[in-house]
Amino acid sequence: MTSGYVTLIKCADPGEAAFYADFLAEHGIPTINTSDNLKFRAARYYCVNMHPEIRVHAHQVQDALALLRELPEANVDEMERLAELEAESWTENTPLQQCPLCGSEEIEAKVSGKLAGWLLWLFTLGIYKTEGQPLWICRDCDWDSRRK
Repeated sequence: MTSGYVTLIKCADPGEAAFYADFLAEHGIPTINTSDNLKFRAARYYCVNMHPEIRVHAHQVQDALALLRELPEANVDEMERLAELEAESWTENTPLQQCPLCGSEEIEAKVSGKLAGWLLWLFTLGIYKTEGQPLWICRDCDWDSRRK
């Protein structure tokens, strides 16, 4: 642990920790976000993330607490509307670089039926080729491409 820093707040997930760290940094308070040092991310299994912490220097604790008491109110309806519009803009044939719901780059493709498709290709001597679309899964917000 860095000398002189104390834990200010324990967060529920890395997204919340990133929000608090960015908010405090915008107001001139340097922070240490422990979620940056996680060995892996597991959004579906949030208990593995071990509740990241925001740490600030000991002499800035009172300033940071005062800022956190005055957080602006989030417009949840507007955020959900924008996220849904972004998710609707994705088409199944488009390879994804980032999650259409949260914008994270922690997204990966899972090819379903890989073994079954390979066996079918083998038994038909190469005549049949699988034409399946991959299942895209975001590791941060748990979005997947099957959702409509």
